[in-house]
Amino acid sequence: MNSAASSASHPPPLSTRAAAIRAASLARGTSSAPLVSRGGELRTNDTESRAFIQLRGARTACVVAAAFSILVHTLLAHGVVVGSFWCPLSLCAEMCDEPAALTDSLRWQRRVLAAICLMLDFGVIATHWLMPVHPKFVVVKSRRRVMRAHLLSGSLQCLGGPAFFAALYGGGPAAARAVCVALAAVGFGLHVPGALYLLTSAFGAVRIMIPGFLYATSAYAYSLGKLLTATDARLEHDFLSYWLVLHVYAMNRLVFALLTRFNLLASARYTLSILIGLAIAMPAALGWASFAFCVCAIVVFNLAFLAAADEAGSRHRAPLALPPVAHPS
Repeated sequence: MNSAASSASHPPPLSTRAAAIRAASLARGTSSAPLVSRGGELRTNDTESRAFIQLRGARTACVVAAAFSILVHTLLAHGVVVGSFWCPLSLCAEMCDEPAALTDSLRWQRRVLAAICLMLDFGVIATHWLMPVHPKFVVVKSRRRVMRAHLLSGSLQCLGGPAFFAALYGGGPAAARAVCVALAAVGFGLHVPGALYLLTSAFGAVRIMIPGFLYATSAYAYSLGKLLTATDARLEHDFLSYWLVLHVYAMNRLVFALLTRFNLLASARYTLSILIGLAIAMPAALGWASFAFCVCAIVVFNLAFLAAADEAGSRHRAPLALPPVAHPS
């Protein structure tokens, strides 16, 4: 009886699912090793990450980091400027009295990066819909449903990019705004709640990933809000900002694939992929200071966590032990 109850509360490993993931990895030709060996931090136990989020210090830190992220983007939304510190890329030239050629250069850099994101969409969407997801996303029914809704909303938004430009240059700003309203409905209705729900099952170094995801979700919501209130003159600019924030994940996947292909930094591969992806997409979307504020959100989270951590989280206070130094005899 006790054995049956234990089996019910602790389901056996999804060996079939893991085998499917390994087979998919082999089919892509990425490596002959299992996924958990290549991914480094992907070995993070789902139970451990969920246990971390239950710590009092972690919950307090989430609230503080979320408040900081909301404050930053609220100030941005109300046009607070300190020199060129807050300015989006395509406005820096006007604010700093730089030549118009610089503005054009920055605008084209954003367009080229947006086009690269569109090309990455084909691989990312195909991977998500055709390849098995990590077992932790399917072991719980509610998480499986949220993951499917999240994939659906992300895929619809990727299709929204071509639809927006077709509407803008074929039917004018009014038609493009209709696309923006539809994207905002999908984003606020499905994507933001799904991202916050999946936050509790983060991979990698959770004390970096959780505040990073909170900040990125806040930036995504901010960019959607700006898109809805954009003037006709700024409609394309604000759409590109939203598009680049949306594609932070595509950049993460690209960086992770490259690090995996060359077998680099396995012990911190996932965390570094997230940070590098943010560093590529966020400054192009919202200005160079956006990634600096992301780092600030991570610092604020950890300060709040360590200040509020109870005895259960005390092990996170201890510094990492350094290996002993060998002295020559």
